[in-house]
Amino acid sequence: MDIFTKNRFTFWTIVILVILNISTISMLWFNQNSRIGDSPQLREPKQDQRTLQFLQKELNLTDEQIHQYDQLRQAHGERTRPLVNDIRYSKKEMMDEIFNDEPDTIKAMQISDLIGKKQTELERITFKHFLDLKELCGKEQLGKLQGLMDEFFRRNPQQRQEGQPTPHERPMKPPPRENRKGM
Repeated sequence: MDIFTKNRFTFWTIVILVILNISTISMLWFNQNSRIGDSPQLREPKQDQRTLQFLQKELNLTDEQIHQYDQLRQAHGERTRPLVNDIRYSKKEMMDEIFNDEPDTIKAMQISDLIGKKQTELERITFKHFLDLKELCGKEQLGKLQGLMDEFFRRNPQQRQEGQPTPHERPMKPPPRENRKGM
């Protein structure tokens, strides 16, 4: 191969690699944007079905209890979905404020307060949902439900009983020096 053939081969190889990189990045970007544009849902139906099957197995729910729980779950989703969507939209609006030429910090703080109020409402609805679930359970099932709740919300109940701090109670360590540029 002479020098011109080598250069032509290198040139076309670089062009093909650039085209492949651009197409890969474009596909990733379009895929991400299509997910953002979809109406967000709290859970996929398959996940709800798995949750129902899990609770049925762990708590030995009767058919009537399963039916009642399914109604509770649907009502909970109808009440919380708009709040979750509002919170998501408000967070995006607050973050968009960062990129304005002159960010309005007062507006950002107002949005943050609104997010807090909506999150509070979401937590109250969720608390009521779990109270309703508790009412569905018999005495035997209550102990199992409490164990599941401990495991789910506290992650490691043995650790709590031994007096060790949970991840939320542990002091945060600063990042290593090399990662603290600009601080």
